[in-house]
Amino acid sequence: MPSLLTPLTIPIRLLDDVRSIAESLRHLPRMIDEVAALSTRMEGMQDNLRGLRDDLGPLPGGIQEVNVELRGLRTELAPLPGGIDDVHEQLRGMRGDLSTLPKGIDRMATDLGEVLENVRPMDADLSSVETAVRELLPQMEGVKQELDRLRSDLAGLPFVSKS
Repeated sequence: MPSLLTPLTIPIRLLDDVRSIAESLRHLPRMIDEVAALSTRMEGMQDNLRGLRDDLGPLPGGIQEVNVELRGLRTELAPLPGGIDDVHEQLRGMRGDLSTLPKGIDRMATDLGEVLENVRPMDADLSSVETAVRELLPQMEGVKQELDRLRSDLAGLPFVSKS
């Protein structure tokens, strides 16, 4: 049940309503700008769609050309399974040719092992020769010095002519 003071509060309520409306209207210019910007973007999208329709117009003909090319490709590839079968036959033949290869490799490995056994003593002999040659070098230097000394001594003898 309404109170007796309700008619007196109407101006206060009206004032609150006016303030609320004024607050809402304050955002109206920004909203108008956003709607205008949206309208501009929509026009751009419509232009893009028109361009897209123009771009897609020749597509059905291009798809038909692709279909023709695919048919031609299928025709060209039709003999391929037979060619693959031929390759399989050739590979089987190669496998047969290569089946003796492991035996040959084993035989070569055995031969190389024998060669290695024959070379090992020579390797030891060569190492001994190399060691002997290294040891001979200092001795050769001593012989050279002795020969030089003897030459000097002989040159000093009165009966040796100097040429």
